[in-house]
Amino acid sequence: MGNWKNIAIVAVVIVAALWMVKKFNLFGSALGAGASAANAAAASVAAYAAASAKQILGLSLDQNTSGVTKTTGTAAVMTDLAVWAVPRKAKYIFRQGVDTISAYLKDAGAEALGTDAVQLVKRAPAGVGMDQVIWSGSYTQIKEFQDRTKMLTFPTTVELGEDWKLVLQGKITTVTVVASCYYTITGVQEITVG
Repeated sequence: MGNWKNIAIVAVVIVAALWMVKKFNLFGSALGAGASAANAAAASVAAYAAASAKQILGLSLDQNTSGVTKTTGTAAVMTDLAVWAVPRKAKYIFRQGVDTISAYLKDAGAEALGTDAVQLVKRAPAGVGMDQVIWSGSYTQIKEFQDRTKMLTFPTTVELGEDWKLVLQGKITTVTVVASCYYTITGVQEITVG
């Protein structure tokens, strides 16, 4: 909302300045045909400012987030468990030491072992083979959902542009069951309006 207010103020100032130039003939006849060019330039600047407005919103990715792809992991092999794709005109930002990663991983009978390996990666729009590991560790490190002081936070600030993917992977001793797993990853999203 604040961005729109700033854009509106800038547009009003530009229109008022052009009106004053024309009304009081501040540049004399030298302005002449240049007045319509100045009006066009001002309109172009105002249109660009309105078209490139950004909104910053809180972000919470989980197993029910629109567009998430959940897969049943293969036992004892590092595989994708959940994949969140960044939508068009958006950017996901995960802040170091602020935003958190939590997961509950379960097979048909029991929770995953605390020593099972898990990692969070960012994947380029081109797909697999372009993964960059953001964090890697044991399942025990991401099990906490309630006590913020015990929750794992992002080790570095990570930005994902449109069509990039955030991927939770696991090398779980047994096969995970998608319906029994849940996740929460917090961050912020920047949405381009217009």
